[in-house]
Amino acid sequence: MFTNKMICQIDEYMLYCQSKQLSEKTMESYEQTLHLFERWCGDEMLIENVTEITEGFIRRYISMICRQEGNIWCAAMTERRK
Repeated sequence: MFTNKMICQIDEYMLYCQSKQLSEKTMESYEQTLHLFERWCGDEMLIENVTEITEGFIRRYISMICRQEGNIWCAAMTERRK
């Protein structure tokens, strides 16, 4: 099942982040973001296999997030580009 494999990969990445001694808040943010992306892939894009995720899907997800009003991350990225 897609979500189980993706969850395992997220867990592996979080262990990597822990080994790099990232702050707890940073790791919580990464984990939450990855789980939201995982849910979107399954629910909205009907992706069943992690190997189906492409750069295009990631760009589409980021674009969707940036269209949401009040998104702090996208506002910061837009400011940097100026």
